[in-house]
Amino acid sequence: MRKNIKIVFVVIFSLLAIDVYSQGCSDAGICSLGSLSILRYKLVPLQPITNTIQPLTLVDSTSLSSNPLISKRKDTIRQVSQNNISSNSKQNQPPEPGAEYITPKYFFALMTQYGLGQNSTSIITLQLEGTVCVVKQKLFAQVKLPYTFVNGNLGNYQGMGDITLGLSYIAQHNDKSGLSFSVGMKLPSNKADAVSTNDLPLPMIYQTSLGTTDILAGVKYSFKKWDFTIGYQHPFNANNNQYLPIPLLENQDNYNNYFVANGLKRADDGIFRINRVFSYKKLSITPGLLFIYHLSEDIITDANGNRVKVDGSQGLTVNANLAGSVTVSNKMDFLYIIGAPFIDRQSHPDGLDRKLVAIIGIRYSIY
Repeated sequence: MRKNIKIVFVVIFSLLAIDVYSQGCSDAGICSLGSLSILRYKLVPLQPITNTIQPLTLVDSTSLSSNPLISKRKDTIRQVSQNNISSNSKQNQPPEPGAEYITPKYFFALMTQYGLGQNSTSIITLQLEGTVCVVKQKLFAQVKLPYTFVNGNLGNYQGMGDITLGLSYIAQHNDKSGLSFSVGMKLPSNKADAVSTNDLPLPMIYQTSLGTTDILAGVKYSFKKWDFTIGYQHPFNANNNQYLPIPLLENQDNYNNYFVANGLKRADDGIFRINRVFSYKKLSITPGLLFIYHLSEDIITDANGNRVKVDGSQGLTVNANLAGSVTVSNKMDFLYIIGAPFIDRQSHPDGLDRKLVAIIGIRYSIY
């Protein structure tokens, strides 16, 4: 019965990830920072050290004892045996608290993300991720380098995406609970001001960068198989995007049917995620819910040059996520994430709205 409930739970989240419209997994950065990701860091349990002491048999004979050379040999054997027992006793002591697991010194991931956005625009991102253990089992540094391809009604475009730098501190981890903190920066690769082949400014969904410098921070608490994550993201500046609808433009339906983003100043985001890990030998399945709240309305410059708030840009997006991993070997894992929303904000000037997001990748660990 319990197994059937788990299967139904997973199937429900899989169905929620189909044919709904909004932000999906394509958040502005905070949801996937370091240890805040829906995919847990790889932790390998320490193997217990087995007792390898071999019994030693001594020949006790009066005739042999009378021989001084044999007596000296017996004393030497007793001393070696005592040393072995002392040494192995230390090795077989249980590990100190917090040392029940080991983590890779380095792990790298190559991820491919597909997203379906506004007006059936497809976004494909190839991302190289590198993480290094700075302090054993405690402090991790991360860098993410994306390259994005966009294909839609306004043409095909590609370019380097925003670079993410992060630090994650594992404050606690054992069989029952875990606690980690993450901070980071999202650095723009350009000013979000790319133009079309006709020298027309492109809307944000076609831009490979958000054009802002953002700070990211969050905390994740794990209890048994459950994870609870909260996070915050703050952009420091407006970007240089210049997209505005042009009423008299020919073929205006293609060009004018996007969210206005001229001089966009994005509002802050707060996130909360709850997910549950199901483990089946080499397979893990992690369904979850992601709540993203846009804390205020975004600000743009309208056609008259006035700074105005974007109606409907503030509010809540709720996403259903399904993620997991398949262990290929001790060093390699296959990763996957599917996400889509069922509660949406009305306006997305930042171009991050998605009908569906699907991510697959390979993670390689070095111990």
